[in-house]
Amino acid sequence: MKSYDMRPLHGIILLFFLSLTAASSFAQQSDTIRKNIPVKDSVLPFDYNKIVKDNVISRYSDTTGYDAFIWNDKRTLGEILNEKAGFLINNFGGSSRTAINYFGGDRIGLYRDGIPLNNIFLDGFDAENISVNEIGKLEEISPSLSFLYGPYSSNGAVNIVTKDRFVPNMFSQLRYTQDRDGALYADFNINFPVSRKFGLQLGLGNHGSDGHYANSDFALWRGRIRLNYFPSDRINIKLNYYQNKLQRGLNDGLVNSTKDTLIDPKLADVNNTDAYEKWSNYYSDIQTTLRLFNDRNSLTRIQLYTQNLTRAYRDEENRTAPNGVFVSDDYHFINYGVSVNQNLFVKFTKDIVSDLNAGYTYSYNSSNFDRYYYIPNTAEKMVTSGGYNTNQSSVYSRLDVGIADLKLSGGVKADFYPSDRFFGFGGQGEYLFRLSDDVSLKIIAGGSLYKYKSFYLGEYYYENEFSSGINEMGFALAYDGLKFKLMFRNIINDENVSFKNAYADFSYITKYFDVLANLTTLGGDAVDLKGFPELYFKSDISYHDFLFKNKLNLRTGFNIKYMSSLSAVYYYPRYNVIGYQYPGSGNYKGSNFNVDFYVGARIGKANINLTFANLFNTLFYDSYLYPWDERGGLLKSLSRFTITWDFWN
Repeated sequence: MKSYDMRPLHGIILLFFLSLTAASSFAQQSDTIRKNIPVKDSVLPFDYNKIVKDNVISRYSDTTGYDAFIWNDKRTLGEILNEKAGFLINNFGGSSRTAINYFGGDRIGLYRDGIPLNNIFLDGFDAENISVNEIGKLEEISPSLSFLYGPYSSNGAVNIVTKDRFVPNMFSQLRYTQDRDGALYADFNINFPVSRKFGLQLGLGNHGSDGHYANSDFALWRGRIRLNYFPSDRINIKLNYYQNKLQRGLNDGLVNSTKDTLIDPKLADVNNTDAYEKWSNYYSDIQTTLRLFNDRNSLTRIQLYTQNLTRAYRDEENRTAPNGVFVSDDYHFINYGVSVNQNLFVKFTKDIVSDLNAGYTYSYNSSNFDRYYYIPNTAEKMVTSGGYNTNQSSVYSRLDVGIADLKLSGGVKADFYPSDRFFGFGGQGEYLFRLSDDVSLKIIAGGSLYKYKSFYLGEYYYENEFSSGINEMGFALAYDGLKFKLMFRNIINDENVSFKNAYADFSYITKYFDVLANLTTLGGDAVDLKGFPELYFKSDISYHDFLFKNKLNLRTGFNIKYMSSLSAVYYYPRYNVIGYQYPGSGNYKGSNFNVDFYVGARIGKANINLTFANLFNTLFYDSYLYPWDERGGLLKSLSRFTITWDFWN
């Protein structure tokens, strides 16, 4: 497989340093990232009375801001999510596709500014479709209420809230990463204030890698455009267009061998040296936000969107002497959708408020494919063509009520398919005990019951119906700079299969040291499947300080991960299908332990990050047999370098 030439991008890093020198690198600057003050990402329009609202799904969701991952040079959405409790991001080698496993299941809804990204005919979501540089924050929605927002959200939902700048002056940001195996990441954002009512935002990204093992090279181009228009102080119209072109080698993992053989790319054998895929992904939408009522918290949202995806899979196309099965598969997926949402916020008294959300969604999904293969030197050939179409509509309502320190949320939903209709309901409650001026305790409980339809398009096509019941409870404790959260959850499906899980989330923030840690455990019937480790521990321990008269903001620390044994997740490249129990069983991976060391510095307008990954150079993997990255890099030690630079602002 031939990849795009990435070598010209090496010169970009020189441009960075030259520009940094010319621009007063050590200019005095407050620690806005440290203080969680989003100065550049949410600046109000020129007229304060215009509509300014993040595209969050719910104002009561948990959110993770840009400052949480700017110091660790995360390359993909998957790497960011993998730091959070309950997430296991299965990786299929280098820049290959990823599978997002959430508390032992893969049915987690993914949204960008409230618009669904999941395709019902595709197994999982390729995190390479999202640029880290476009993420403003991540919104997590509890599984007790996530079912309201889409048919793919039975286990939970994550909404990617993009950076949405509307500023009076031009603003630009460049993010560049150099990694092992010739991997380069470059992403550029620029914002033009066309007028007081009209803004233009452009983004361009390039990512390429030679790959660590045979047939694992990768090349990607991303482009995005946003038009932001405020015709009045009560109307905001956004037009968005995203385009990705991707090509990657699909080596189908390594041939199982000794540890030394697997570590050394010169000795390791792969299962397929020729297969590859090409993707062309087009996403477009128009979003209109209206303020029909005087209250600024009561908004009407109308979204129209389309997704157009094509995939070409080839195996042995470039062999001069083929010795296997020649495969040529082409897929085309189209999704059209519309959503309408109205919320009504009412403040009855100082301590009593309510927020009523009601909405309607409709989506039409179409798939078409042409599959062709033949065995050389034989007459055996097979050609298959087909396509499947379906549509789905939903109506839902959610009511949030706050009475002093008590918050209650409840929702109902009805899903309509061509020949089926399903109903669901759920709710969640929280009560905050203020034990003293410095200590608070929050009690949390919730649950839901619903039914949904699942679609599968691999070698065959079929539809399934599932029922799911979720109950969860726990508490959150806060004392000064310390926060601790413990949650228990149980999911029971149609077949009375119980997925029990629990997680603890801990943080301790001081003037110079931060300790972040989370622990996820899995029990019940999910333990037998082993698609998720019974124990998964993650931690980030860091030191931070201002040096050189506050001109240098320094952060350095260790990123630690430990997971107990799990079943070898497998991937079928031809059909783009992911499985959570390896056929034949018995292919279990032992426990994994990994430590990364990183250094991050804010100098003037630039964030510079260095990562020394996999300090102990251990061989481990969460997908059979796709090893994680070795230590490697400069001097077999420095794995990754990243610079994020703001300029023209």
